[in-house]
Amino acid sequence: MPDAFAGQSELRLGGRIAAVAEVLAVYVPLMAVWRIAERSAVAEMDQRVFFHPIGLTVLALIVLPLFIVGIAGRSIGAYGLCFAQPIRQIGAGLIAFAILLPFFLMVPVIGHIGFARKEATGAAILLVVFAVALVVMGLAARKLPAALCERTPGRGIAAFLLILAVGLVAAGVPHPLQRQTTAVVYGLLAVGFGEEIFFRGYVQSRLNQAFGRRFRRWSVSWGWGLVLTSLLFAAAHAVNPHGGIWWSMWIFPVGLIFGLIREKTGSIIPSALAHGLPVTIGLLTL
Repeated sequence: MPDAFAGQSELRLGGRIAAVAEVLAVYVPLMAVWRIAERSAVAEMDQRVFFHPIGLTVLALIVLPLFIVGIAGRSIGAYGLCFAQPIRQIGAGLIAFAILLPFFLMVPVIGHIGFARKEATGAAILLVVFAVALVVMGLAARKLPAALCERTPGRGIAAFLLILAVGLVAAGVPHPLQRQTTAVVYGLLAVGFGEEIFFRGYVQSRLNQAFGRRFRRWSVSWGWGLVLTSLLFAAAHAVNPHGGIWWSMWIFPVGLIFGLIREKTGSIIPSALAHGLPVTIGLLTL
């Protein structure tokens, strides 16, 4: 079976150190600035226009990593943002979403029975839930298509940015369905695609270059980049003003799940759909 990361060779020691240093030099200041920005007038304006922090999220998680990859002259496709075989990519994302939806539905379910997802007992329950989900997704990953990603044609990136721009306009202009539109744009594009572009696209790919993908499980080749990215993903939720340490505890296996999908398919599009669709459904049903 072809390797979805065939073009992503492991670096020598100096390159490994540079890759890890680059990730930390981007991640740590971003988390600090994010925490400050979420309490600023910019965040208040974001909230007034979009009802959600769409502007900040798009800038931090989509524009920033694309700028870094672009200015370094790297292939965006090698970082998981590619549009090859779109039907198969969307299909893989919908399959992953269908598999994971029952597990994500446990988040509101435990809330209804009195256990908050950001408190110790609720977080412990969800840790077990998503540990099981990781195994189920791992077994199902054997059937997911591999090596979907290739060098991204310019028109593919242009199409994605056009969809994003149209979504931002539709979410920011007052109309009768603005709140519903904003929920879709925030949940699917800003959170789903945004977090996947930054974490599974930029961070995980860069750390894979540093540490390689030496392990194999469930027909998926993976390495320390998957684990470290999931830890950084969880830590981001811990320092989030609306999050906390208990939230981050069960977010760690969630990060492993999305990272596993990205490793198998070579693209962030399936993981973005599996990530963004449950968030969107949650926002629409609030």
